[in-house]
Amino acid sequence: MTIKAPSSASYLVSTLEEFMATANSFIQNYYKTGSDAQDIQRMIIAITNLRLDINIEALEAEFQITLTKRI
Repeated sequence: MTIKAPSSASYLVSTLEEFMATANSFIQNYYKTGSDAQDIQRMIIAITNLRLDINIEALEAEFQITLTKRI
């Protein structure tokens, strides 16, 4: 049994799941009580962190390798 590093795609999925949970919480709170400046700031930080966490270059490289293997 070999241990493999998580793929970029699986890391992307887990990062998106975390972001979606934060976004869902924000949306639920917005419809229940409205949003204040602090709520909006937290959401902006979550969006910024999402952008920083996703390694676009690694995803593109992995996609190209997978595509090449299929051909």
